[in-house]
Amino acid sequence: MVQQCDAQQRTELVTQFVDFSSKYGLGYKLSNGSYGVLFNDSTKIITHPNLFHFDYVEKSRNGGESATNNTQNTDTMSDHIQQFNFFDYPESINKKVVLLQHFKSYLDGNQKFKPLEFDFTKDNMPERPQSDQPLSYIKKWKRAKKAILLRNTNKVIQVLFQDQSELILCSGSGFVTFVNAKQEVKTVPLNCANQNFEITDKSLFKRLQYAKEVLVQMMTGSPLPSSLGMCDEPRRPASNNEVTSPAPITVAPKATGMQSSRIPQLKQTKSAAKNLLLSPDN
Repeated sequence: MVQQCDAQQRTELVTQFVDFSSKYGLGYKLSNGSYGVLFNDSTKIITHPNLFHFDYVEKSRNGGESATNNTQNTDTMSDHIQQFNFFDYPESINKKVVLLQHFKSYLDGNQKFKPLEFDFTKDNMPERPQSDQPLSYIKKWKRAKKAILLRNTNKVIQVLFQDQSELILCSGSGFVTFVNAKQEVKTVPLNCANQNFEITDKSLFKRLQYAKEVLVQMMTGSPLPSSLGMCDEPRRPASNNEVTSPAPITVAPKATGMQSSRIPQLKQTKSAAKNLLLSPDN
């Protein structure tokens, strides 16, 4: 597993994700069993690992005002988290709740839509487990020419490259884990990575530089320098898990329940994080 220290208690990683941003957003599965969607309108939804409770996240101004209230335009925006369960949530977010289940069904490998089912009713449903920590979720993501960057609220950043290599940066612990195209794993301290690996590991160094530029671009909107190239390793062909040609998702009204519909043909990517979590500390 990714190395931890007292400052990095949470290391939930994205183990699968599917990009349907052409219509809805990014769906993903975390290593703790949670499923989430970062929608195109910047709202977010993430299930508890028990798959019954979930959080809905939208932007609001400091002080608790809705993002649609323009009375305090100078205030900064922050994530406003609301807690629900699948038996009790506002009608206004029904479409997103159903889309979450479509994404989960697809990521689970179902060829037909399989909604969540529970062996209890509203009368005897379980209470939400108490925790000092909020659910972690993907706060932002960025698709660049050579990689995809996923930024989690638990201070973990994952960068997945076209050649199947991956960077996992844990700012809380100060470590970066590098999985190369051959799935060989190396974990090093962040404070020495840029200094030592420009000579000893050019592959890691170039990816760290590229990840830094993508992160800056995501935060500032500036373009990536054209000089950043990574041609040291050949690009691998797409895996069997990658499918293109998105198709529509049918969303049924909450009042009538969810109906089966054809799962969209999305582009699914599996992260190397799953293997890291099943192996000893690196």
